[in-house]
Amino acid sequence: MRKKSYTNQTVLEASLERIRYLYETSDKVVVSFSGGKDSTCLLNLAIKVASEIGKLPVHAVFIDEEAIHPPTIE
Repeated sequence: MRKKSYTNQTVLEASLERIRYLYETSDKVVVSFSGGKDSTCLLNLAIKVASEIGKLPVHAVFIDEEAIHPPTIE
């Protein structure tokens, strides 16, 4: 088991740093979007980072499972 290490960095700061790293080291970043709260948060953070570093538009993939609430698709 790995020993935990603590920093003064917030979860938001760490998330933005990791997303920036992905954009800096990858040819293409794609966000998987389900419409839930977690993927919505991730998509918004990716949009924030991409706009800051000039990498818009953000590519997202969404699979319509035919059971998704219509406003989510919109």
